[in-house]
Amino acid sequence: MAVHAGSTSRYTVNSVVLAFRSREIDENTRVIRRAPRMLRLLAEHWEIDAGQVYDRHQHRAVAERFDLANSDPRCGRAVFLSARRAALAPGALPASYVRTAHDGLVIDLTGDGTQYPAIETIFEANTRLRAAGALEKLPIPFDRATF
Repeated sequence: MAVHAGSTSRYTVNSVVLAFRSREIDENTRVIRRAPRMLRLLAEHWEIDAGQVYDRHQHRAVAERFDLANSDPRCGRAVFLSARRAALAPGALPASYVRTAHDGLVIDLTGDGTQYPAIETIFEANTRLRAAGALEKLPIPFDRATF
């Protein structure tokens, strides 16, 4: 799991990326089911702007398709959006929507952990979230109060 803690710096984003890697096991239903829940828990206890759950293949595919830098907001198989971003999110994605403390939102494309979404589903979610403005890059320096 990677956490990018910007603290109070106006030049470093507060974000979290849940990327589980194991040399012994492949991802399984337990990991897929737990990751969006862990993302929600982190978001409720730490003021982050955005966070995502993905595997390496999904991360690379989305980065290439949308020409993104590693730190750019994106949707993996789940995404957390701060209140400002959540207000822009479309409501008809094939996902579950879970509100968090401080009016944030976790959008979970895994069917509550029962399925591994196709990359086309993830691309469509990114396309729609980007079109709505929910995954825009933050201007630098940025005002943390807008999260």
